[in-house]
Amino acid sequence: MKRSATVLGTVLLAAAAAQAAGVSPAGATVPANLLRLQIHLDAALPATLDLRRVHLFDARGVEIERTFLDLPLPGRDGRTVTVLLHPGRIKTGVGPNQQLGPALRAGQTVTLVVDGLVRKTWMVAPAALQRLDLAAWRVDLPRPGSTAALVLQPNVALGDDARTLIAVADGSGRRVAGRAEWGGGESQWRFVPAQPWRAGGYTLRVHPALEDVAGNRLCAAFEQRDLSRVDCRAEGRRDFIVGTD
Repeated sequence: MKRSATVLGTVLLAAAAAQAAGVSPAGATVPANLLRLQIHLDAALPATLDLRRVHLFDARGVEIERTFLDLPLPGRDGRTVTVLLHPGRIKTGVGPNQQLGPALRAGQTVTLVVDGLVRKTWMVAPAALQRLDLAAWRVDLPRPGSTAALVLQPNVALGDDARTLIAVADGSGRRVAGRAEWGGGESQWRFVPAQPWRAGGYTLRVHPALEDVAGNRLCAAFEQRDLSRVDCRAEGRRDFIVGTD
């Protein structure tokens, strides 16, 4: 029997609700081939998250069944849990996709409910089917002599862990000290330097493990990775100049 969102998670205990800190993706939309999401908590859970507490509902309040892989991945501090959508329903041509179809479809509205912890609604956008392309990301440059943030605006939704997988190097290849943070509902990667920017050349350096929320990497798209012979160990780089104006 299908269950409704009202029955399964609208009543939150005050103590449990105090733990809820948010969900990634934090924006209003997710791609139809969403592969993973992250639940952020103010305090560590006392035990591994039970996936029977995690539900996804359509706009009618009907649960979308067999959505998640029963493999929650806790972060090192216990306050972040990564939940994977079943990859077999995402990849075309494999059994679950052929038997059940994709869990998400472009144009629908879905609501994630984690009993006693969090609730989040998204509009489903078309699938993200391309590998990550740094050249397509907008970079808003700071002025030299300031400690204003360098703002990177990816054209895809990245997970929260992307914050630590992107760095800035100076013209000598040394990592620039500073603080990386998300802004605009995880639509902007912001880097605030510890010291004022100097005029000159810099490089954005992106770890090869970086993925968007659909599992696409710099080397290949999620759908193509098994067939790709591209070396996925290479980091991504994009040069930029902090000018003198």
